[in-house]
Amino acid sequence: MKVDAKTILISGAGGFLGGELIKQLGNNPNYNILALTSNKSKLKMRFKEIKNISYISVNDWNDGTFVWKSVDVLIHCAFTIKSDNELLATSLEFTKKIFEDAKKHKVSSVINMSSKSVYGTKSKPLWMESLQVSPENSYALAKYASEIIADTVLRDSDTRYTSIRLASLIGPGFDMRAISKLIKSALENKTIKIVGGKQTFEFLDIRDAAGALISLISSSQEKWCPIYNLGNSERKTIIEIANIVSCLASDYVDAPILIELEEKNTELDIGMDSSLFYDATGWKAQYTMRDTLDSIFKYYVAKKMKDGNLDE
Repeated sequence: MKVDAKTILISGAGGFLGGELIKQLGNNPNYNILALTSNKSKLKMRFKEIKNISYISVNDWNDGTFVWKSVDVLIHCAFTIKSDNELLATSLEFTKKIFEDAKKHKVSSVINMSSKSVYGTKSKPLWMESLQVSPENSYALAKYASEIIADTVLRDSDTRYTSIRLASLIGPGFDMRAISKLIKSALENKTIKIVGGKQTFEFLDIRDAAGALISLISSSQEKWCPIYNLGNSERKTIIEIANIVSCLASDYVDAPILIELEEKNTELDIGMDSSLFYDATGWKAQYTMRDTLDSIFKYYVAKKMKDGNLDE
């Protein structure tokens, strides 16, 4: 018996996570994609090979011409990545409005993308969802506020909802992480300079993040918890990451890449317990840190061949 395709509305469809979701949901007969974006023409060019997608501009949504009745799941990715208070306030206003619309039009399920940054660094990892949050900057506080908005707007409705406290994402095309700087240094035959070395991080491959969300929308939504951690159980120190970068660089550059370590007592320990999400979905990360770093190497090598430089 044929099962009707689920219609997934992705806000922030042109962003890092939104774009990867479109790639993985694209041309899958089990899903129809509605891409909410501020730049329809750019997104259409980017995903011109994908057939099961429709594009909605933010203006279409604001003026009420967008028809909500077909939406089964809203994945809310649209949120500034900058610690700019004005942009954060705008993001929260947008979040409130889109959740209110989802409730009004009886959308079955809403996934709000939050951040591991809500935990702060006051408590030692591994952080569990039951831990008292302690946001340490404006961005983290705004992400926690988005969780409160989701709960306040959707709690007494028929819409199932959850907020995903996401680990730091890495992958090709996202130039904001220190990881990218390490790889660029290696490709330019520069010494990798590390201060401290014992700082411990938890990163999540962008492909895994999108795959995990797809596994969530395929799971029983009636059993969703209001909060889930989503990360990779593989944690690495910055010196371990630098060593992997140095090793991988041998495939791309001739000279060995040296690592210069400045010993300093720099305390940083980041990591979440994501077992609640794993148990609910049966999902596990597919990509190791080495896999992810190698994909970023390949991306920058291809970019340099095409554009002559490594800059975004």
